[in-house]
Amino acid sequence: MTLGGDARLIVDPESGLNRYGCSPMPRDEAFSFASSTATSISRHGYEAACRLHDCLFQDETERIAEDRLHDVTSHLASTLTRTLQIDTRKPGVLLSASGTDSQMHATAIVACSERSPLVSVVCGSDETGSGTPYSVTGRHFDGVTAVGHIVEKGTRIQGFPEIQYLGVPFRDDRGRNKSPEELDQEVRQAVAHSVHRGYVVLLHLMDQSKLGCMAPSLNLVDELRQRFGDAVQVIVDACQLRLDMEDLATHLDRNHIVLITGSKFFTGPPFSGASLYPSSMVERWSRTNHRLPSGLSNYLDRCTLPDWLARATPPLPAPADIGMRLRWTAALEEMSRYFAIPRSERIRLLDDFGLRIKRILDEYPELQPIQSPHQRSAINNNGQGPELSSRPTLIPFRIAAPGHDTLPPEQAGALYQLLNQELTQHSMGRHMPHDLSSRACHIGQPVPLGNGLGAAMRISIGARIIAGCRDPETSIVDSGFLKVEEEKLRTVCSKIQFLARAITRSI
Repeated sequence: MTLGGDARLIVDPESGLNRYGCSPMPRDEAFSFASSTATSISRHGYEAACRLHDCLFQDETERIAEDRLHDVTSHLASTLTRTLQIDTRKPGVLLSASGTDSQMHATAIVACSERSPLVSVVCGSDETGSGTPYSVTGRHFDGVTAVGHIVEKGTRIQGFPEIQYLGVPFRDDRGRNKSPEELDQEVRQAVAHSVHRGYVVLLHLMDQSKLGCMAPSLNLVDELRQRFGDAVQVIVDACQLRLDMEDLATHLDRNHIVLITGSKFFTGPPFSGASLYPSSMVERWSRTNHRLPSGLSNYLDRCTLPDWLARATPPLPAPADIGMRLRWTAALEEMSRYFAIPRSERIRLLDDFGLRIKRILDEYPELQPIQSPHQRSAINNNGQGPELSSRPTLIPFRIAAPGHDTLPPEQAGALYQLLNQELTQHSMGRHMPHDLSSRACHIGQPVPLGNGLGAAMRISIGARIIAGCRDPETSIVDSGFLKVEEEKLRTVCSKIQFLARAITRSI
């Protein structure tokens, strides 16, 4: 479960957690609302991964036949498109270790077919992954690659052309949220200026960001494609996968590349990414002789490649592990459990739990919800879907601090780490009620807001909360399970409050 990724998957021997604060084993004792960042594997997901593991090693050999592993990868890809109800679009699917890997794969596929200079314009650059400036410019984003090669972070991956980077943040230098119109205009100017200078633009559309935001508008994207045609290739960062199947299909119909993961909303274990390619691109690649950058041999194994890319890829190493396949198996199990509930019931449960979160936050005045004009909501829905695309499932908030407007980012980071620990033997837990000090609570990592505005902490609604309302034996959906999750969240907020007060006394 911990193989086939970069250093973010390494488990600390003392805590048993990786850099995301997650365990590769079920962590039932922790209260988790962390799907905006990552979630420890569920028992359901772990059992599904164990079944695949046992199946692959049923002959008790130490090495799995490559053709068998290739078949597993193809099966996972086809299961993914069926589950997401986009199989009729016949998209190309390239599974990967992470969303950042997928971002780099998509950049490579576009870059190697273009002779013009390239620029990556990243929308919502202040609310995307820390590795994005590297992955969208063809540079190593960590010191270890998905197949275990040691590389120098920040250096260009062999075979990639020079790619410029232009970030368009949601907030200005004062930390103020730009309006949707301002952001669209900034993107419009950046793309037009780049095209007029002879660049092909890789426009990275954000849907959704770390705080649940989307940019630019689809109207602007359509305008840019009409004005500049093939000089603009849209790559959608949908790694949170908090959008509906109708909108995934629409992106593919518009010839957008879409990046997803199974490890955010759907609460699969961290490091299960995929890039989806429109059928027109798959057909075009099947007829051409493009060659992908040779440095991809540091990131892919032979059994990862779909047939339509096999001819274009440099010699790749034999697979060294099955980690990514196990993690995707667990994620698909979570997806299956979520979609087993009828959509009308899913929507009702999402709205119900969203109201419960609001009521709980109202009980804690020190936890101050953050609103952004770019957050997905019923009145700010650029898409068609009535479910995840039209309601917030990420609830960001700041923590008030005496003598400060909000808790500074450094202290917010310390609170986040302490929150995810059992504190009965820690000085911070000395005056804390035992039910709080003994409970590890996991939420989304803090997102710095800039200009003295502190950091946004995040509570997330994940698929696992909704799926838990269905009895697997009777298929009866009972919202009583939400009451259990509500009480867990109240514990999380109480522990945050205790920690915030202790930390602010020491500032």
